[in-house]
Amino acid sequence: MPLLRTLRLARCSRAYSSASSAPSASSSAPTKTIPFPHPLHVGTDLCSTVRIHRLLLKSPARFIRRVLTPRELRELPPVPSADAMPIIMAPRTAISYLASAETMPSNLAKGAEQEEGPLWSAATHLAGRFAAKEAAIKAHPHIPSLTLQSIRIGRSHDATEHRNNSGPPIAYITLPPAAEGDAPTEQEARLSISHDGKYATAVCIGFES
Repeated sequence: MPLLRTLRLARCSRAYSSASSAPSASSSAPTKTIPFPHPLHVGTDLCSTVRIHRLLLKSPARFIRRVLTPRELRELPPVPSADAMPIIMAPRTAISYLASAETMPSNLAKGAEQEEGPLWSAATHLAGRFAAKEAAIKAHPHIPSLTLQSIRIGRSHDATEHRNNSGPPIAYITLPPAAEGDAPTEQEARLSISHDGKYATAVCIGFES
């Protein structure tokens, strides 16, 4: 029995060696690559809400003006007066309030280290915007020198069809002028923003026109 087993193992070894040394049809022919058929690019980004929260604590107005464009700042809700300051503040209202403060306002400084309240809501919203703009930059490698100020996040033109006038987010990319004196041109890009716990993530699809 030991001899028969040895002979069987030897035959199996020779068969395996022969099969592995034989040239395959796939290895002899060059690999053909089919290019992606559409001029699309995908960008994604992940942003820590805790990091944005810390930056707001340090210098709220400076950071907000770095992330949001002048138009985005103008589209924020008006800053409420001290007498009409709500106890519960919506994220965009909190951002509007912080955008005019060089230092942390005293009414927000109390408990600001906690991951709750208006400051945390503002940080969550800004983390989504920051991730969205970084994703948009990655989705447009063909457009040179894009920055956070080259991109604004808005809503689709048919947003009125959605409840609360809130349609899906759109990234509007400011294109470099083709010639000096040309009017600014914006190119739309598809965008998705998500939040989970202490992180915000965004995915952007851009195209080469």
